[in-house]
Amino acid sequence: MIVIVCLLSLYWGYNWYIFNIQDVQQGSGKEALSIVLQQTARTVRDHKEDLEREDLEAIGGIFDVEVMGEMYNPILSDPIKDNVRFQSRQDAVRYMKNYFHLLTRFPLSYLEAAIAQSYGYYVFVPRQAEHAGNWNSGMTYFNWLGGYGAFHSEFFDLSYVKKTEVVRDVLANWADIWDNLPLLSLTDTCAFYTWFIVLSGIYLICRKRFCELIAIVALLLMVVTCIASPVNDCFRYFSPVAAAAPLVLLLLQEWKCEDVELDKKIY
Repeated sequence: MIVIVCLLSLYWGYNWYIFNIQDVQQGSGKEALSIVLQQTARTVRDHKEDLEREDLEAIGGIFDVEVMGEMYNPILSDPIKDNVRFQSRQDAVRYMKNYFHLLTRFPLSYLEAAIAQSYGYYVFVPRQAEHAGNWNSGMTYFNWLGGYGAFHSEFFDLSYVKKTEVVRDVLANWADIWDNLPLLSLTDTCAFYTWFIVLSGIYLICRKRFCELIAIVALLLMVVTCIASPVNDCFRYFSPVAAAAPLVLLLLQEWKCEDVELDKKIY
């Protein structure tokens, strides 16, 4: 209980600092509804003919029902999320009430949508290619940023130092080799880290080392955040969890403090 209170206090304190001191603008509330919106879209796609007029009106208050099923992408919520329009609080409340109503009617579709949107973070399945850009940039971020040259957008420009081109090429080639080595390539898989963290937490519980669980819980929160994110199996989102894995190995070691007796001699 103490651990949970401490984590919640840190979370709220961190959010207050970011939004009030650093003046970072909060994102839209729909960013947290990726799986919820995907479940609605899949239900519309698979059961539109079975929906009642009240259901269609509730969904129509936030999205065009005629195209919702067609725009649905099982592993990417952006096509649905980015086109949702909560015009009023009443529309949002009405939609959420209808969401739970449809849950009782089409639980299998809801379950299928949730798994399709998140399975890459906890299931060992064929993953996205290492250079799949927005989904998986592997261990080298410049694969996502348009290759080794430069990245330009309306928001910012990014270019690389010419003198470090050889180093980048070496790292990229090493990442390609690693990604194709048996067993070692598992470290490019999100599920590998998820279950490593879960098993580490179970080990610490069995050893009654509850203080160390704070770090495990923090990482699990990051995993859950990825599961609820707009993109399935995105190593770019998951990279902080992967980067923390070596530190978890240190956490699992048994540290013993030995008393050292010093003989004091007076000369």
